[in-house]
Amino acid sequence: TPLYSSAASDVYKRQELGRCKRIMKHVLTMAVLALFWANASLAEPLVVGVQPTAPDLPENILRFHITFNEPMREGVVSDHVVLRRQDTGEDVAQVFFDNFYELWSDNHRRLTLVVDPGRVKTGLSANSEMGRAFVAGDEYVLSVLPGWVSLAGEALDTQFDHAFKAFPEIRSPMAPRDWQITFENRVLSILFDRPIDIYSLSAHAVLITEDNIAVDGNWVLDRDGRTAQFTIEGDAIPTRLAVRHRFEDVAGNTIIAAFDHKSGTIDASQERGISFFEW
Repeated sequence: TPLYSSAASDVYKRQELGRCKRIMKHVLTMAVLALFWANASLAEPLVVGVQPTAPDLPENILRFHITFNEPMREGVVSDHVVLRRQDTGEDVAQVFFDNFYELWSDNHRRLTLVVDPGRVKTGLSANSEMGRAFVAGDEYVLSVLPGWVSLAGEALDTQFDHAFKAFPEIRSPMAPRDWQITFENRVLSILFDRPIDIYSLSAHAVLITEDNIAVDGNWVLDRDGRTAQFTIEGDAIPTRLAVRHRFEDVAGNTIIAAFDHKSGTIDASQERGISFFEW
């Protein structure tokens, strides 16, 4: 009698094939990057900044983004990124999601750290046993330590510290009715009701013309984490702002649901939806 049925065997083979393809894609990407940057200038790697930049963040924050001036090597995040309490200097353990594949941008200059969703979302075992990683009222420092080597072989020489204070959780959908949207001198400004994720905004918010053509430009977020500006490139005249429902604040809440919503309460069509805003 075979250990696995034919159908189960086929499923297993497909899963393994998919896993092998992902690994090969990852290896090839790293090889191409290493080959390209081997001939690049040997600039000293530096941390450009950490997002969110806001000095006050909700205790259920979901992501941090670290940006470098040079493409960096992966596989050493746990050796070079430390989170500590500011008052005692004590390490905050088991905060970030331990993923085999690190979340790097295509140019390998931006790393996304995801706080373990099991500690963010209530009702899960990690949250019940360990509690939230951050506690409202407490202050923390996220540090990028020296020694991290770029793809060009140069080591990070200077430690980068990003301090912030936690405030009570945000467990509600974003409230577009409370957004303050203005358009002046070809710059769109939005004051949001809470700190938002700038990379989520850049991916899911688009200015469009009367003919529904996307307008080129760039989003910039003020240090408060709530005020964003879109500067137009070119001569296009936008008339509306289109925001996909997947756009998230720093705690993973969207326009239509809280990150902590019950499974099955939001259907796929709602998640794929788009809301439009005029000024």
